[in-house]
Amino acid sequence: MKCFGLNAYYKACVACVACVACIAYTVKRPYECLSRMPWDQRVNSGSELKDLATRHRFLSEQNSSDDFFSLAVRAGTDKVQSNDDPAGHHYHNAYQKYLSPLRHTKIKFLEIGLGCDMHYGPGKSAKLWSELFKHPSTEIWEAEVNVACASKWNETMKNRILTGNQAEEATLRNWITTTGGEFDIIIDDGGHTYSQQLTSLRVLFESGLKAGGIYFMEDLVSNVLPGYNDFPDVPVDKISNWAKTLMLAERLSESEQKFLEIANLQSIECFRGMCAFHKCPQSRAGSQCP
Repeated sequence: MKCFGLNAYYKACVACVACVACIAYTVKRPYECLSRMPWDQRVNSGSELKDLATRHRFLSEQNSSDDFFSLAVRAGTDKVQSNDDPAGHHYHNAYQKYLSPLRHTKIKFLEIGLGCDMHYGPGKSAKLWSELFKHPSTEIWEAEVNVACASKWNETMKNRILTGNQAEEATLRNWITTTGGEFDIIIDDGGHTYSQQLTSLRVLFESGLKAGGIYFMEDLVSNVLPGYNDFPDVPVDKISNWAKTLMLAERLSESEQKFLEIANLQSIECFRGMCAFHKCPQSRAGSQCP
């Protein structure tokens, strides 16, 4: 790639306060300096930067250490794949889209799975959420089946720790009562058995998630792994059927639409290894989105 001339690039750097170091580097190696800068588009040789302020904002965002991926790597969670964890997931595609914009917004958040059975130890994602969500009134709750492990995190989590088996409806309804429900975001990163995934989605989506909220189900790859099939219904098959029903809803009879089984399900959006379930902005008990 050809870099534009020294004078044009020097002027661009001078116009940008954050580029002081870039100016110094330009004096020494002008063309390498430009090639090191990850702009979405680079100008041709001899031309001026177009809309420098916009490009600088883009550069700042791209290099920000507070994007979801960077925060997840620093927290040590397996929600992203990195050099430290090549076996990690790719959930940043969903969470950068939906969670990062809530960074400075007051929300109520629940994650199932403190990570007590993870090889890297518990609390990694809890650390991630505390770094991601910065509003002082945001509530972050964690649910965990390992009571002994979870109890050690009460102080760190400001006593916002829930315990019990997510496959049991009574446990889930107790969580809703304890917390008051009305969660903006719920993430299921729990045990990943069929019964746990489907029961948690059915109960918490309808009764624990507020209108307009999003429910994320992680680790759907468990549906093709041994040791998780404790239930006749396979979550990925159910999700596929629900998505089909949503797509064909305008032609289905009222009885067929009830096949959705989950009231107020507005849409399903799937990413690599996970799906997001969006709740209707205006929800009514037992009904579907208008």
